[in-house]
Amino acid sequence: LGAGLATLVVGVALVGGWARLSGTTPSAMALLGLVSAGALAIRDEILFRGLPILFAHRAGLPLGYGVVFGVLVAPSNFLLTERVTPEAVVLAMALGALAGALFVRKHGLWAAVAAHAGFVAVAGVLTRGALIEVTWQQGELGAGLAARGATAWLMAALFSAAALVVWRGRTSAPDKTPAPSVAPKRKEGARTPAPSVAPKRKEGARKTKT
Repeated sequence: LGAGLATLVVGVALVGGWARLSGTTPSAMALLGLVSAGALAIRDEILFRGLPILFAHRAGLPLGYGVVFGVLVAPSNFLLTERVTPEAVVLAMALGALAGALFVRKHGLWAAVAAHAGFVAVAGVLTRGALIEVTWQQGELGAGLAARGATAWLMAALFSAAALVVWRGRTSAPDKTPAPSVAPKRKEGARTPAPSVAPKRKEGARKTKT
């Protein structure tokens, strides 16, 4: 989902004259960049989405609390730097909202990781010489501080809309997800033993000889 929406923004930018395309020769370094994008996504999704949502569930709180926390801390990697821009912060938060919604909707980490890694791969690797070279003339699509201008705002709007659609599309209320049972399951067909009705023998009582 993240890669698809990022590709859509790149296409809109090329058609609208916000960017121009130039060919390039893919190299083996592209593979390293994709691996780095995946590792970055796994780290951020575990720290900013997985753990807060898990803690909210363990504490009996609505899972939305964990999602909101993940949205707020999403730009923390670069928030205090000098070159930070409003669009970079909003884009990071919008991506965090989409990842959090996917985490809850899909009941797992990997949907969020795939969306995050897909966006970083397209915006930060494939369109920067690994596959094609996109020269931005109005704004820039990228992860973190690389995002700026109208392109970043458009990407943030699409991520926000996608997060809303995914969140509203839940088929079950995650806030009521039961905790996993630790009791052993009874095998199918196994009979439940009937309660014993024999009187208990008092301690110290001697057995009667027959």
